Amino acid sequence: MPDFAYYALASAVGLATLSVISKSLVRYRVCDSGLITWGIGMMAGLISGLFLVIRGVAFPSQAVWHLLGTVIAVQLARWLTNRAIQEGDLSTVVPLMGVKIPMAAAMAFVLLGESHGLNVYAAVALACGGVALFGIGRPERAQGGHDAHPVVPILFACGGAASFALSDQFTKLGLDRSSVVQFVTWAVTVRGVLCAAMFVRPKYRKYRIAGKDWALFAAGGALTVAVIACLATAFRLADGVAVVNVLLGARGLFGLLLGATLGKLLSVPIERQPARIYVLRSLGMLMLLAAVLMALAG
Repeated sequence: MPDFAYYALASAVGLATLSVISKSLVRYRVCDSGLITWGIGMMAGLISGLFLVIRGVAFPSQAVWHLLGTVIAVQLARWLTNRAIQEGDLSTVVPLMGVKIPMAAAMAFVLLGESHGLNVYAAVALACGGVALFGIGRPERAQGGHDAHPVVPILFACGGAASFALSDQFTKLGLDRSSVVQFVTWAVTVRGVLCAAMFVRPKYRKYRIAGKDWALFAAGGALTVAVIACLATAFRLADGVAVVNVLLGARGLFGLLLGATLGKLLSVPIERQPARIYVLRSLGMLMLLAAVLMALAG
């Protein structure tokens, strides 16, 4: 495999694991998608900021507008995704983020001038078919949600995917003007400041945040830094975003397996769906994995 594929797949594993942390918090602990978004983002910013100070990383002034675009797009995307995770199942939301694949490819064609071989665009089309299978059937309402209709988390997930796809464009343009370390550390640190400002708002004072919650925030923050660093490195090595996003579709496999397994093992389930729903999601995931292999083959 090319070097960028290892970074992209590592990012996929990290994203699926981060979703488990978010779902665990919203299902069993804090129960507010906004507070979880700001808490994890704040801890990621603290970790990145400490690294920035210790290493003396210079601000990427030549990429300031792209950095701000990335921060705003990721801020919106993380909130939408965590809201989707609150109202839906891991085995739905994580694979549905594969909607980002065609969105990122289309944006890259328009905004970055990327062009690829037929195999990449065939992989994008195959991924779209796989994602469509996650919307088929009659899933149960989410465990721990607000009893919302199952279409609600799908809409939040699609919105998050679109915002993440836009953030990829800003990130790639920023990486063309700065180093990976500069862009990632400053983007995560700036976002951390915004998340801290949201975290201390009066509406969240009613929540009791225990030591275990802070530990999960910190774990999610560290994982966020690692995921973004791997993703930015993959963009730099691949010199593009479309192929990398096809490989990120592999995160759906981990989300599907984790969601289905935890739904069976935990005494208070993280999710529970009829067997036919998991069959349809498994077929969709197979199509996403086929798309990943097709992109790698090219």
